[in-house]
Amino acid sequence: MRRLALSVALLAALPAHAEKWDLLFERGGLRVFVDRSSMKITGAMRRAWFRVEHPGEVPGGNGWPPHRSALELRRYDCDRKLAGVEERKVFDGPNLTGQHLRGMAYKSIEFEKTVPGTVGEAVLRAACSAAI
Repeated sequence: MRRLALSVALLAALPAHAEKWDLLFERGGLRVFVDRSSMKITGAMRRAWFRVEHPGEVPGGNGWPPHRSALELRRYDCDRKLAGVEERKVFDGPNLTGQHLRGMAYKSIEFEKTVPGTVGEAVLRAACSAAI
């Protein structure tokens, strides 16, 4: 029984897959990456992990502390041009390093329309492209 508990604990500590971060967007020091190995495609829907890197600390808001990088599990409806966050974690260092400041898995996804000419639209276009 003790060996089984140890085995389960070790397996839980291992990553589910090896991340493959590819740059999707860069402007003014802001960079957004996608983990292509995590991409799931179901019809017009895309679901994947995204890493957001800010050039410096960004102010917090809506209950989120100031942070430097974020890891987000995002879902995109490519036909309707909607985006939503399933899970989010923020860190005080670059590249998801430093202290994990806060994380949240949302019970339901609130999809939002992407605004033309924004980072959100550029990332949606890249996520929904055939290149991924």
